Amino acid sequence: MTRLKALARLSIVGAVVVFLLVTGLFLVERRHGASSSGGSNSFRNSAEPVSKGSSVVPKQSSTTAKSFSRPSDLDHSHTSSTPTTYQIGETSYTFVDRSRTVTIDGEVEPLTLPTRVLYPEVTIRGTLQPAKGPFPLIVFAPGYLQCRSSYAPLLDHWTAAGYVVAAIQFPLTNCHVVGKPEEWEVINQPADIAFVISSLLARSNSSSSRIASLIDPSEIGIAGHSDGGDTVAAVAANTCCRDELVKAAVVMAGSELASYPGRYFSGKTPPILFIQGSADRVNDPQDSLEMYEEDNQGPKWYLDLLGAGHFLPYEGDDPPEPLVAAVSTDFFDLYLKGDSAAAAQMYHLGNEAGVAQLFSASEVGSSDEYGEPEQSTEQAQR
Repeated sequence: MTRLKALARLSIVGAVVVFLLVTGLFLVERRHGASSSGGSNSFRNSAEPVSKGSSVVPKQSSTTAKSFSRPSDLDHSHTSSTPTTYQIGETSYTFVDRSRTVTIDGEVEPLTLPTRVLYPEVTIRGTLQPAKGPFPLIVFAPGYLQCRSSYAPLLDHWTAAGYVVAAIQFPLTNCHVVGKPEEWEVINQPADIAFVISSLLARSNSSSSRIASLIDPSEIGIAGHSDGGDTVAAVAANTCCRDELVKAAVVMAGSELASYPGRYFSGKTPPILFIQGSADRVNDPQDSLEMYEEDNQGPKWYLDLLGAGHFLPYEGDDPPEPLVAAVSTDFFDLYLKGDSAAAAQMYHLGNEAGVAQLFSASEVGSSDEYGEPEQSTEQAQR
């Protein structure tokens, strides 16, 4: 089924989808060039840095994105089943992987990964202290030349909902790089994520650590935007980089990167939420859609942000970022916390006229949530 057909049928089958979701049917920047054969993408250095709050100018679209308020002010019949009452604590670590090196300004150095960690806090006898864990962990990969601080509202939202959130600063693609950034370094970022995960688990196991006993090692999620989305897609779905510790993944404006040596979606994958702006002029929306269609290994979801560009949906707190934060939180609640009510809430928030469409499938390749066999992109274009 093509996306257009799927979207056209949403109004007819919405009630059926909600019923299936509630009863437990858990579904789920190539660098930024033309698609190559087989649906993979060739690496190309074309992403450009932006300041906080800026976005790609959308293409002319027949659908105009509607303005809406923060999720807490949305007019819906029920609120998220996960309380968002935690305050936010913060600490920073500098993880050094001496088994790998990186060349910066001509100097060869051990790989260093500064990581900012946010964690739930509560007030005990008038003093803020880490909340009693353990909590699921979300590791976040920023986009090319994007500052971690640009994603602060999104990361804070996850933390307040009861997650330990770790944002990585990659050595050659972060916004503070002096000299010439190296976008090709994205090919090493899946290994960076794996190293940070293992390092955080070690800190959580240390009684002297600020995050002692805060992380549940069996409930780990990852999320990333743009090049970070490419990285997350590789960790979740490519044989080169699959990390079995990862139980759920959110790919924001990402793509299949041909530079990775493995194969995508050829083995079991965790539940994946693909989020894509329909007017994104950096990452072609077709890239995200093709990944969604190719994923026949596990539950998958696709959030189509109507008229949205490449940066604004994820950076800062202007619309549609609040919607992205709310839907992605429900996704993690569903698969990392086992909150079955989050599925219906996710569908409810993700389908808003003129703003977003959300569709999903539990066993792709057999049937989708609309009850008919899915078609590949190639079949849909015939």
